[in-house]
Amino acid sequence: LSAIPHPDIRARQLDCVMQVLHSSAEVLTQGWPLLITVIGSLRPQHSEGVVRTAFQALQLVLTDFLPLTPHNCLPLAVHTAAKFGSQTQDLNISLTAVGLLWNLSDYFYQNQDSLKDSIIAEPKILPDLPGYKEMSVFDKLWMCLFSRLGDLCLDPRPATRKSAGQTLFSTIAAHGSLLAVGTWQAVLWQVLFPLLDKVGIESGLASTEKSGDQLLIHHSRNTEHKQWAETQVLTISGVARVFVTKRSLLHTLGDFPKAWRLLLEHVEKLALSPTQEVSLAALKAFHEMVVSGEEVVEEKEEEPGRWSTAWKTWLSIGQKSTRPLAPNQEDSCAPTQAFLTSLAHIFPLLHPHIKAKLTLSDLTKMSAVIHACLA
Repeated sequence: LSAIPHPDIRARQLDCVMQVLHSSAEVLTQGWPLLITVIGSLRPQHSEGVVRTAFQALQLVLTDFLPLTPHNCLPLAVHTAAKFGSQTQDLNISLTAVGLLWNLSDYFYQNQDSLKDSIIAEPKILPDLPGYKEMSVFDKLWMCLFSRLGDLCLDPRPATRKSAGQTLFSTIAAHGSLLAVGTWQAVLWQVLFPLLDKVGIESGLASTEKSGDQLLIHHSRNTEHKQWAETQVLTISGVARVFVTKRSLLHTLGDFPKAWRLLLEHVEKLALSPTQEVSLAALKAFHEMVVSGEEVVEEKEEEPGRWSTAWKTWLSIGQKSTRPLAPNQEDSCAPTQAFLTSLAHIFPLLHPHIKAKLTLSDLTKMSAVIHACLA
């Protein structure tokens, strides 16, 4: 019946689903995957009312009956909640669906022992991640959740993006310690860095034309470009925070220096953004990364290289942002006092780690940047 496009048939189908849930949920065993699939069979032509009924059914399953469902339903539950997050008929349903994904992460956490023992035999729903064949089923389940939240961070609607972004980074912060060390590589290279790239691309393509209803939208958010700027701020701040809070764990990964370097490249690119909100957020992220390094006393082999990369990033941001304006550039392109102050505050934190390697050329360049900041 899900294949039939007529909304009235879909409405009757959902009435039957609700009846089954209310009368027979306790005795359903192998029927749960089929039931969740029926609930998640969304089509663009479905009316708001039909979507709302389907979502009520999903809420019922995920809040009241989740302990009754077999564990192989969990990846399907994640996919279905994400489907409701991305539907465009009702924004409130999308935001509530993101909340359901957070509830699912709590459920995974509370039932981690039974989930680790059980085998979720759904190869189609939990495929092998390229290069991560040894990953446990439990970790794949988390990756499934992170990936779906990452997709919602690119939703066309700013409110959905914001909610998904906050939930993604909160989930990683709250439950990331459950993951195996090797899985963290997948989190970095399959979720976080692709998200930074995609948000940057979308922001670059976003329109700078003002939105329709000026009375309802604050002037700082009245264009698509400004709305994507907020998403950029949330993303760079969130990724930097993951590097700060999970630093000792990430440090054990073989490709940590590469990840550190790539994050600093993103920081540099965003720090040179013409949007003040984005550039300041990038410097704040940079500041947090450097401060977190201060707390680690032992200097490991790659530490000098790490600080050297941070120094080069600082110098590059300083040199590029303090260049004299071209004749065709407006005064608004010049760095603000807040930007220059933030930049200057980072150097004293870097200095203890790089002072032994500073050359005369480095000092000359640094003096030129500081002089330009004061000019």
